[in-house]
Amino acid sequence: MSRDGTPPRRSWLVLPEPAVVAETVRQVREQTEATIERLDHERNDLQQQLRDDNARLQAAAAMSDHLERVSRLADIQERIRIAERRLTEIGNELISLRGKLVDEADVA
Repeated sequence: MSRDGTPPRRSWLVLPEPAVVAETVRQVREQTEATIERLDHERNDLQQQLRDDNARLQAAAAMSDHLERVSRLADIQERIRIAERRLTEIGNELISLRGKLVDEADVA
């Protein structure tokens, strides 16, 4: 008994059912794999965009109108900068996600 006359509190660790753990792990892995797939598609799209933008750069560089050439080059270079930055972000996200993939053996 405690000093106030009440029985001592007991702490119990409640463990989830193995089936619940397995299902949770399956769902997390499925969501992570879906995110990886989405990022892979986005990366492929951006890589294609960069190939196209590099071809546009070549064409813009050959323009005879100086003002039009400078304007087009600036626009295309900005698109390239944004795409390259996003590709770096995607690469970092993919590394992180692939490192966090879990299966039942990891939590058993």
